[in-house]
Amino acid sequence: QLRLAALPPDAPILRALASGRTLTVADVGATVGRTLPPGEVSDVFWTLDPRTAVTLPMTARGRTLGALSIYRSAGRLAADEDDVAAAQEVAGRVALALDNAR
Repeated sequence: QLRLAALPPDAPILRALASGRTLTVADVGATVGRTLPPGEVSDVFWTLDPRTAVTLPMTARGRTLGALSIYRSAGRLAADEDDVAAAQEVAGRVALALDNAR
């Protein structure tokens, strides 16, 4: 709840939802961390220390139902093409399950 209230209009997850495209975030601290309000959300974020991310729309049957963000911590390479393809497959399957449940 605190995180959602702190989302700026150009947040990667909102851009993925609006565009329907997969986005990569090369520097999560600069892109996301700088927008967090002081307190619990910021403290947890910096403790987890995410470095890179992939943000994907969850789309099924022509509708975007949500978005999925996958973060990588320090010491892990950024997602490559195969990682992104696997994440897109997961996002698509989750979206289809959500649409079927609806």
